[in-house]
Amino acid sequence: MRALVASLACALALPASAATTVTPARIEAGSFYSGATLHVSGSIGEHSQVAIRVTGPREHHHFNRRGRIGVIWGGIEHVTFRHA
Repeated sequence: MRALVASLACALALPASAATTVTPARIEAGSFYSGATLHVSGSIGEHSQVAIRVTGPREHHHFNRRGRIGVIWGGIEHVTFRHA
């Protein structure tokens, strides 16, 4: 099972007084993953801008792409996502 870790990476430097919360802090993404809702809250200055980046571990992921082969379904191609 793969886990996505929610982390805040702000493009602009936030002041030390800026407070943020992220829930849930960890999202499990397994075979039957169907999406998740991530709530981010915090406070910043009135004219500030923030960018939120959700990341997971940088790994190679190998999958078998499935498709129709005649009248049955089967693996038709190997797909690799690098550093994903």
